[in-house]
Amino acid sequence: MREKTRMCHDAGESDVFVIVYQFGKVASTAIVATLNQAAGVEAVQSHFLGREALIEELDAMLRPGTAEFFLEDRLGQFQQNLRYTRRMAKILSGDSSGRLVVLSLSRHPLSWLRSAITQDMEAYLPTIRELAGPTGTVAGDTGRAIRAGLSEMFDRFVRTIDETGGIETVIAQRPASRWESPIYARYIDSPGLRDLFLLMLRPFQWFERRFCPSLNLDLTAFARGEGYWHLCSENATYLILRYEDIAEVLETACEFAGIVDAGPLLLRNVSDDKEFAADIRAGFQEADLADLARLLARSRYSRFFGYPGPTG
Repeated sequence: MREKTRMCHDAGESDVFVIVYQFGKVASTAIVATLNQAAGVEAVQSHFLGREALIEELDAMLRPGTAEFFLEDRLGQFQQNLRYTRRMAKILSGDSSGRLVVLSLSRHPLSWLRSAITQDMEAYLPTIRELAGPTGTVAGDTGRAIRAGLSEMFDRFVRTIDETGGIETVIAQRPASRWESPIYARYIDSPGLRDLFLLMLRPFQWFERRFCPSLNLDLTAFARGEGYWHLCSENATYLILRYEDIAEVLETACEFAGIVDAGPLLLRNVSDDKEFAADIRAGFQEADLADLARLLARSRYSRFFGYPGPTG
């Protein structure tokens, strides 16, 4: 029988407010559903917290170039995350009872990109068809267009990252918003491809630009636990798990934070059930991803979380 891990806080001390704070497609919906089974726990998920992130999202919604597809989703999230930010601040200031647990996750960057594209393929398909060239205009052969378009997309990404000087240089040169023209736009030559490129960059900069600033934390302050990273303060526990290890370490990590009896991990919002999922997976499997994987593996994100390989 597995030995119970040491708890950062005593179970049953008070109600627990859990924010699964992450950059998307890391099983957050499943984790929230699982944690909400535990007594005295209220779990929610968020992609942005804090004043600066809220202002950035508001600016994004107000820009005329924001696609309607994404605007509606952002409107609902903005109000929710405003409430989450306020509640988090009240707990941390001691103005509210209860404890705070912030749980975040990483994921292999190529595995994550495949899942993220699958999630919103309705918005990305026109760009991927355009990248496919003549193949993308063939009626009734969407699968072939997706595979050809993804192959071209990967090639553009490699050339951009390589010629810019590496993934960290690309991130450093990233503009403040997706509507500004990046200086590395030689191969990223359309708004749709720019959105896909910035999507690919999200994991590599999310912890430094979102997670740590909004929580006033530093990744180097986290200690390594039994398959997860953790940091404790007087009334909060911060956890980081790898997507690939959730099933094995979620229970242990939650016990460390004082959450017990949440039950087994539930399955929610599975990307493989979505339209075009099989074609997108085939596109990733058939493409030569060695060069892109090599460039991404050199990032601080990949080194910190242990993602050296080409697949996730």
